[in-house]
Amino acid sequence: MEKKLKNTLYSFIYLLCLYFGIQLLPLSDWIPIDWLFHLVKSLCFAGIIALIIIEIKRIPVEVEKPKRRIHPLFVLPLILGAGSNILYGFIFQQPMNSEIQLVDFIGKLSTTVLAVIIEELLFRILFLRLMWDLYEGHKYQEELTILFSALAFALMHCINFFGSAPLAVLAQIGYTFVLGLVLGVIALRIETPVLPIVAHFLFNFLNTNLYVALFNGNKDMAYFLFNGGLSIIIVAYFGLVYFIYWRKEHAS
Repeated sequence: MEKKLKNTLYSFIYLLCLYFGIQLLPLSDWIPIDWLFHLVKSLCFAGIIALIIIEIKRIPVEVEKPKRRIHPLFVLPLILGAGSNILYGFIFQQPMNSEIQLVDFIGKLSTTVLAVIIEELLFRILFLRLMWDLYEGHKYQEELTILFSALAFALMHCINFFGSAPLAVLAQIGYTFVLGLVLGVIALRIETPVLPIVAHFLFNFLNTNLYVALFNGNKDMAYFLFNGGLSIIIVAYFGLVYFIYWRKEHAS
């Protein structure tokens, strides 16, 4: 077990560092042509995905998951979170872009899809399995696995302190922690990683790609207050629902 934990941890660290390396490379300075920049970045991301799949096949990361189903009430916080920016935009702002630059939009969309796949394979397969094995036999194995995988997923976004406003990055860390909790529950209760990938993509697409395309990604104090308040509501709701059904499952 110890060897398996070490192998999984080493694979996770080197793959995450590789992902960070691609993200931090000034590719946009080196490649001024937008479509070519997105193509090169997408190819780099595709290469990382291939390496992750090789590592997953090399390391036995399959574990016996709890035989539980996803209750429909768990879906609501994901829907609220995924649509928060668009909801804020249409309530408090007016669309600023009458025309969307199709080539640039498609290019960003392709890198978003591949980045989501990378992050889900890293955090909802490799790291989640690492935490699951680490807390094997613990009374709160599932809860600790979900908590620490969500925390690691959120802290990963500290990389955005390079080049982004600190307040915006702190807000991102907060809402990605909430997203990590929800996706962690989903990942532990289903056999396929497809649903977490789709949910994560919709979250990024609506909150980033579409929001930036329609509203230029404007973020003022009202934006942070709106999303901060909504995040608190989502966390409280998610925690209440999880607690209720956790008690029901353990009582049965």
